[in-house]
This record gives sequence, structure tokens and C-alpha cells, in this order.
Amino acid sequence: MRIIKKINVLIFFFAITFIGNIAYGASEKSLLLALNIECSAEKKGKKPWRDNFFGFATEHSFHASRWWNGSGDKLGEIGQHIFNATRTDKSLVINGTGSWINNKSNKSWKLQFVSKGNKSILEHLENGIQGYEGSGQHRRECVIKLLNQVEASDAIQIGSYTKVISALRNQIDNFKERNGKLENLNNDYTQRIESLDSLIVTLKKENNTNLEKISSLNSELEKNKNNSKFEIKYKELTKQIQNITNELEVSNKEKINLENEILSLKETENTLLNSIVDINKEIDSLTDINLSLLDKIDLYKKKEKELTQIIEENENQRREEERLINEKKQQDEKLAEEIRLAEEKKLKEKEELEKIAQEELNQKLALLTEETDLEKAQNFLLNLESFIKEYPAEFDIIMISEYFIATRSILEGDLNSTNKVKLKEFKDYVNQNSELYLQYSNEILKNTQNEKLNKINEAILGLENSINELKLIMVNNQQSANLQKWTD
Repeated sequence: MRIIKKINVLIFFFAITFIGNIAYGASEKSLLLALNIECSAEKKGKKPWRDNFFGFATEHSFHASRWWNGSGDKLGEIGQHIFNATRTDKSLVINGTGSWINNKSNKSWKLQFVSKGNKSILEHLENGIQGYEGSGQHRRECVIKLLNQVEASDAIQIGSYTKVISALRNQIDNFKERNGKLENLNNDYTQRIESLDSLIVTLKKENNTNLEKISSLNSELEKNKNNSKFEIKYKELTKQIQNITNELEVSNKEKINLENEILSLKETENTLLNSIVDINKEIDSLTDINLSLLDKIDLYKKKEKELTQIIEENENQRREEERLINEKKQQDEKLAEEIRLAEEKKLKEKEELEKIAQEELNQKLALLTEETDLEKAQNFLLNLESFIKEYPAEFDIIMISEYFIATRSILEGDLNSTNKVKLKEFKDYVNQNSELYLQYSNEILKNTQNEKLNKINEAILGLENSINELKLIMVNNQQSANLQKWTD
């Protein structure tokens, strides 16, 4: 009975545990989430990345974290992201913090993801939540998506179920072992009862034999009680009868004791049989619980397998996307190199054309007669005078008037050392005080140069036309007496 009581206490404890878990899960639906985060490359050149991680969500809040091993200049360090969010009727805002755990000198950085609308946390995550990581040159555009979800209480109970099943299996094994011992003990008691029954039968036979002897002796005594020869024998027989009677009493007592012992053993046997029946019922009940828990574990393992498959598919997809990104990057680098080479070639050809054009321009400019210092000085004064008429407020009129008076003799054809100095001061003053005049002067210089080049081009064109006409005359007049003169 103590065993049964202990079993009932154990089952009651497990029942309280499960009911407590179910009640806890029912008060607030908490979910374990499988998530994926993907971030773009940063402006400073670091590559894009993506990863799968786990989070925890209730109806109104969200918490998650992930970690990774550093590489490059962060080799040997551990990086960490921590995410927290609260849902409102208007939006879900996930605020995150990134940091390097082993290096306190490095500052943490911010992550933020925003999804608008009156939706559940799962709906926000299923649609993907856009956001960013870092700032400035380190900023990345990121997105968090939901891969799968399971109730947290179910996930926790998998471990509990496994422990309970192990305990139940041990309990069942102990029950079976005790059941075997009880069955062995029952067999021993049965054998002892059978042995005692045989002994009782033997004692009954002996008792009957002794009764028959007593009856025979009594008959013989009755017949011979007046015979003096038999007096001595009578005493002996009486003594013998007394001994047999004593033995019979002893046998009767042993028989009573044996019958009592048999009753006690039968009661013990009945108790053991009842215990065995109760234990078998408990074993059946525990076996049913075990099967139910195994079914749940199979279901959770199936979900775990599906989740693992989704994660593997996402990982394969990530690798494929990385491969495609690398291929595209190589193609882009190849195309960029081809464009660079084409642009270099184009630039080189442009430089060659500009060089040829500049050489041609220099050749044409060499045909022009160079201006004298006097002509240059006069052109400067005349151009400046025209500029002041168009823009009278550009210079200090008093300063300009003084310089014009000091250099008036140059316009009259007199360029000497004195007015050369004043002319240089005049040019410096104008160039330092008016960007507008510099543009005006360069435009006049360019127009003058173009006019001269046009005249040269016209002259060259006229010369080329004359040469072509002469060539035509020579072709048509091969026998002319002036052919030698024309060739010369």
C-alpha cells in the first residue's frame, strides 16, 4: 500500500506540474520565434550580411538577441545585438543596440526597425520590418522577417516531458521488478501452503489411525478387564492410549496452527494479488501517459524538423544569393574595368585630337603678325574704355580717371618708361578689382583671335581652291608650253 501511495503522490505531482504549465501558458500567450535579419553593404565598403536568430514575443512586447564572432580587425572578439520592442495601435518599433562584448572601449551603435499599422507582432514580422543599423559611413539598410513560431510553453514542456518520461520509465521498471519479486514471493507462499496442506492430510490420516487403535484397544480392554492376566497389559495399553491421546492433541494443535498460518498466507496472497493488480493498473496508466507524451514529442520533433528545414532552406538561399551577388560583383567589376579602359581610350583619343587641333591652331596663329607693345597697350585702354561705358559702376571713377589721364599719351602713340609703369599699375588695379572685366577681356581676346583665324581659314581655303583649279588646268592641258611654269 505504501508503494501505491507513493505512485499516486508522484502522478499527482506531475499532474500539478503540467496543469501549472498549461495554466501559465493560458494566462499570456508567449511565443518562441525563428527570425532572419538581412543588412546591406555600408558606404565604407564592408560587405552585406544576413543571419538567423531566435526571439521571444508576447501580445505587446518583443525581445531578441544574437551574437557572432568577429573577423578582420575584430578577429577574436564577440559582437552582440540586443532587440526590444513595444507594440501600439499605430506601429511596432524595434530598438536595438550593437556592441563588442570583449572590448568596452568601442562605442555601441544603434539599430531601429519601424512597421506602421494596427497589426499583431506576428503580422508585422511576417511582412518584414524595414530599418537600419549604424550611422554615417557605417549605416546599413536592414530588414527583419519571421521564419517560424511555436508557443514557448510547448517548447519548454518538451524538456519536461522528456524528464517525466524518463522518470516514468524508471518507475515502471521498478514496478515491474517489484511485481516480479511479489510473484516469486506468492509462488513461495503457494508452495508452502501446498506443503502444509499435504502435511495436514498426513496428520489427519495419522489421527484417524490413532483413533482406530484407541477404539481397538478399548474394545480389547472391555473384553479383558476382568482377566487378571490382562491387568498389566491393560495398564500398559492405558499408558499407550494416553501417549497416543497426547500426541493427538499435539497434532490437533499443530493442525490448528497450520490452518491459521494458511489463512494468514492466503490473506497475504490476496493482498499481494490486489497490489499486483493495482500496480498493473498504474503501469497501464503510466504507459498511456508515456505514449501521450511520446506523441507530443513526435509532434514537437516534427515542428523542430520543419523549422530546421526552413532555416536550412534560408541558409541555402542566402548562400545562393551571396553567390549571385559575387557573380554580379565580378561582372560589374569587369564591366567597370571595360568602361574605364574605354573612357581612357576615349580620353586619350580626345587628347590626341585636342593636341592636333592645338598644333593646327598654333600653326595658324604663327601666320598672324604679333602685336607690338604699343598696340597691346592701346588695345587694353580702348577695351577698358568700352567696358566702363557698359558697366560704369564697376570701378572707382576717380581712380579710373586718374589712370586714364596718366596713360593718355599711349593712345597718342607715345609709349615710354614712365607711362609703362602707370600702365602696369592700371592693369594690376583692374585685374585685382573686377572678375567681370577679366571675363569681358578674355571674351574680346577670344573674338579677336577668332576673327583673325577666320581670315586665315578664308585665305587657306582660297589658296586650296586656287591650287585645285591649277591642278585641273594642268590635267586638262598636259601639252601646254606653260606646264613647266605651273609646276614650278
